[in-house]
Parts: sequence; C-alpha cells; structure tokens
Amino acid sequence: MNDPAAPSAMNMPAVVGIPATMLFAIALAACSRSAPEAPVAATPTPQSPVPAAPLEPTPPPLPRELPPDASSLPAEDREFLVRQGLYEPEAELIADLRAHPELIDCKGEAGGTPGFHDPEAIRILSRDRAEAGFDDGHNAGRLDLSFTVRNGKIAWDVEKTECGDGARVASAGPRQRAR
Repeated sequence: MNDPAAPSAMNMPAVVGIPATMLFAIALAACSRSAPEAPVAATPTPQSPVPAAPLEPTPPPLPRELPPDASSLPAEDREFLVRQGLYEPEAELIADLRAHPELIDCKGEAGGTPGFHDPEAIRILSRDRAEAGFDDGHNAGRLDLSFTVRNGKIAWDVEKTECGDGARVASAGPRQRAR
C-alpha cells in the first residue's frame, strides 16, 4: 500500500529545525489556496464619486433643410424678408415658430403637450402670413398666423386656431412673441 518511493511526513528529514510534518502541512496548505481573481496591482483604488451635472432640457430639433423646390414663398416676398434681416427666411421663420408653442391655445390630451413638432407642417405663405400644423401626440390642430419682421426680429399674431377636437378658437387680439 505504501510506496517506498513516495515521500511521506515520516521519512522526510527536518529542515533547519522545522519538523518534517510541519513542512508537509505548510506545503499542503499552500497548494489548497485559490489564486486571486485579479492581480493586486490591477485592483482599482476607490475614489470619491464625481457629482453629475444636472441635466438640462433638450431644445427642440432644428428644422430640416428645405429642398430648393420646396419653397412656396414667392421670390419678391423672400427678398423682402431678407431685406428685413432674415438670411434664410423659411428656415428662420419655421425655427422661430417652433420655439413658441405657447401660441397654441388648445389643451393637450392624455398628458400630451401641444407643439409644432413637425417642421414640414409649417408653411410660410407670404411675407406676412403662415399656417402651421401642431399636435400633442394624440390630436392634431392648425393655426393661421400673421407675422412681422423688423431688423431680424419676428413677432407672431394668431389669427385662427383649430384644435384637434374640432373646436375653433379665434384670437383675442395680437399675441406676439419677439425673436
């Protein structure tokens, strides 16, 4: 049963005053330890967390570029608006109107907020008239607007509002918003 060639605690000589049985126990304990999962040097040191900056509300997206043939604005009205300080009249008017959802006099439904979410639903008709579709995610409506441009500043006036539920709200006077 016992192999005379196999080492045993009994036939191992003592090393510098340490009994052979103790050396055998130390060797056995060293073999049974599991290796660390990661090297000690690779373990990151804990750092204090950096406070995150508060999130700012995301501005509405800018309108997409209009293809050259998409403008319904007559050339003389476009030139007039350029003289009034708008470099790209259609794009600037659409972007400005989208920044003013408070012009919509309709209530949102089921938690929706009415806004000019689709830039393609806004049409600049002339040097001082526009129509715009809006929605709250559930219902859609429409506004007829007039506007003025002076020195690059845009002021809006709601002429007529049609809410998604079929109600019509007439403007109670000018509701202008300067750019």
